[in-house]
Amino acid sequence: MSTIMRARTTYNLPIPSAGTNLFQTYWRPGTSPGSNADATDILARVRAALNAILAVVSTGVVFTPVTEVDAIDDATGAITGTFTGTAPALVTCTGSGDLMPAQTAWLVKATTNLIVGPRLLKGRMFLGGVTEGHNTSLGTPVAGDVASFNTAFNGMLTGGATASFPVIWHRPNPLAAVPVGTSGPIVNFATQANFWGSQRHRRP
Repeated sequence: MSTIMRARTTYNLPIPSAGTNLFQTYWRPGTSPGSNADATDILARVRAALNAILAVVSTGVVFTPVTEVDAIDDATGAITGTFTGTAPALVTCTGSGDLMPAQTAWLVKATTNLIVGPRLLKGRMFLGGVTEGHNTSLGTPVAGDVASFNTAFNGMLTGGATASFPVIWHRPNPLAAVPVGTSGPIVNFATQANFWGSQRHRRP
């Protein structure tokens, strides 16, 4: 088992019916079993990634970090502690155009080199706030925006103030072929370029 840390950022789309959205990432802390310094570093790196794409996400969207970063046993899913990071500045987005349907989202795929059972461990992240200004006539993401997303997210892999690094969490599931949870370091982020994502439910 390993300790991982969960960083959360909330945001609201500029339509009342959309409710509150959650952007969530998982990290292996530089200091086990986690620390306030790790939490501060993780929050800052997430904020830097989101700030790098503020012009691509709809105006009216504000990303607000949750400063409490939980430590989790990746094998069992049990919360083992909570650390408080220094709050980074909010990210206020400026993307132009009419908002697309609320479920439309950027789909960012994360790859690891960890094999769990018969499969390579991968992850997906959804980020809402897509506008027509960033949608092509074919209904696909603008290529330049995809490149901006890739650069922003891959920036989280390096340059931290601590040795923390982002991971994908294979959650414990007694009915799965591999019932015990584990986590693997992310080696690459790649944004879906030929269609939009649609997140239908959110994991805790």
